[in-house]
Amino acid sequence: MPELCKLYYSRLVSLDVEEHVHTTRLRESLLAAIPDLKEVRNERNNIVQLAFGCDISKALLQLSNHDCNHEIVILSKAAKILRQHVFGIQNTFSGTFSEDSQQNSVPTMLLSFMQMVLDGPGITGSPSPDKPVNKSSAALSISQLVVFNTVKHRSTSPNSLPRHIRDCETPIAIYIAIKIYTVTRKESIINILHERGLCISYDRLRCLTVDIANSIIAHFESQGVVAPVQAKPGMFSTFALDNIDQNPRSTTCRSSFHGTSISMVQFPDSTEEEQGETVIMNPAMTGKNNVCNLPESYTNVQQQISLPNDNISVPALPTTKTVKLDTPPSKLKETIPTANDWLEHSHQLLSKDALDAEDWISWAAYNAVKFGQVAAITPSMVFPLFREPARSPMMIYHGMNVIIAVRNYLNPGQTPIMTVDQPLFTLAKKIQWKFPDTHGENKFVVMFGAMHTEKMVLEMLGDWLEGSGWTTALTNSGIASSGVAESFIVGKHSRNILLAVQLTSNLLCPVNLMERIKFDDYNLYF
Repeated sequence: MPELCKLYYSRLVSLDVEEHVHTTRLRESLLAAIPDLKEVRNERNNIVQLAFGCDISKALLQLSNHDCNHEIVILSKAAKILRQHVFGIQNTFSGTFSEDSQQNSVPTMLLSFMQMVLDGPGITGSPSPDKPVNKSSAALSISQLVVFNTVKHRSTSPNSLPRHIRDCETPIAIYIAIKIYTVTRKESIINILHERGLCISYDRLRCLTVDIANSIIAHFESQGVVAPVQAKPGMFSTFALDNIDQNPRSTTCRSSFHGTSISMVQFPDSTEEEQGETVIMNPAMTGKNNVCNLPESYTNVQQQISLPNDNISVPALPTTKTVKLDTPPSKLKETIPTANDWLEHSHQLLSKDALDAEDWISWAAYNAVKFGQVAAITPSMVFPLFREPARSPMMIYHGMNVIIAVRNYLNPGQTPIMTVDQPLFTLAKKIQWKFPDTHGENKFVVMFGAMHTEKMVLEMLGDWLEGSGWTTALTNSGIASSGVAESFIVGKHSRNILLAVQLTSNLLCPVNLMERIKFDDYNLYF
């Protein structure tokens, strides 16, 4: 009997029912429910056991006799119980989906019932009380759709439109509509799925988007700056400014867009940085038909900024003598053994006839597995778009002012950092030279983005390898065509260039070459 109680309790835990199991009451319930089940008591150790009588076939026969009326009564009671729990749930969309939003949107009783429908009501393989219970995503999705489509009184008219209770809008019904709208922008697809009870309607989706936009704009007005709602204060942040273009390529496209976008990336101090739920919805701003205007300080781009070439004072670079370094930087010394280890590892793998699933031969994969560092999640956020093109000096100047305002609001002690591409970098530097007091190089950092920096390094590498016969070797070996190999020299197709360089290093560089290099024997000049 104790083993049976443990098994029964584990089943209750799998159904999210926290209740103490009383051994005597469980035994009495089993004796009343199962015919021909008898109680056997051992007088020596006072252990109670349950056993069937002489003929177990009678009990099985009685259990196998189905009574349709009795089953209908059971189903009616189950439906009544589940509907009571469903109408006891009140869901309110806050503008974001938290990690446990799906679990909180459905009653536990309904989720457990759907889990039993999909997996069976048996207790075989149920988890122990000290192990967590894993609910299947299918049961969770079906439970959300049941809650979403449950109504108190359904219309009997055949032409009536499906109606849903807002308190019963579950995350999956909202997410499906948002996802389809983001990918296709098709109103007809969303309404077709809505008629089948799979998502909210297109009109309801438009209401949610307007409510979210007005709530965010109200947040901007209250804080006095246009900064992402989910941005964390006091966290190191970088910004990127670039042009954004959308050209009509399909028959359903109505217009094109050529503007400017500003994005922000935040870098937490550790991987354990808490990502709390961000409440976006403002009840005072919901229910409106139109989206409010953004603050004028954000949308009003000054038109008086001009950058004449003859009036810009370019700061002179400090002229110093050539500096001789007797020893290379410590970071460079640490890189040499790492590169040598990768070469040795790659040569061992190249000698194998076939690679296994855990054989990482590329430079990036090998170092990722070797060091095993878990990088912290860096959230990225996009600001509202500008209609002004990014190539204008006014837009660059205004974008730098927006970044300075956000910096002052989130992290006042940090120097603002903006990454741009090469044409915008030229305009930004001219602005820094014209306004040294507010946007100077000692107050604002303008740099290439990671992709453009990598592209410049690869172009420099191509200049070194031009005329060395590297492209001829790649072409003759069949690794790349002549056109693709020549594109490596000019820095195109960064991923293919890196793979070709790694392959060349493995084929031409001896394993112990890096060990024989003595940097102390060379004079490095900068």
